[in-house]
Amino acid sequence: MRLVADENMPAATVAILRDAGHDVVFITEDTPGKADAYIMAQAATNDRVLVTLDKDFGSLIHRERRRSPAGIVFFRLFHDMPSHAQARFIAHSLMAQDDWSGWFWTITIRRSQFPE
Repeated sequence: MRLVADENMPAATVAILRDAGHDVVFITEDTPGKADAYIMAQAATNDRVLVTLDKDFGSLIHRERRRSPAGIVFFRLFHDMPSHAQARFIAHSLMAQDDWSGWFWTITIRRSQFPE
């Protein structure tokens, strides 16, 4: 997969994906602090699926009717989910499917779904 990981992605998620052979651009490493619209444009230009924990990308797509990049995968996780669990959940969710392109995806995990 060719992905752009937003700044809010756990670094461990990026490491897991890279270790599995995926091509991941990590905004924290490449262009930290850039606006969401810029990140979306770069993802589209480079044909990469954008992976984020930021709901603002949904607003850009739906309310402002902006062009989606190759695809967006938005993760909604419960607020105190341990960071190591976040990293594994996100990476394994992404690797469970080969093609995330063309759509705005929302993946949610609630505390009640999380094994203690």
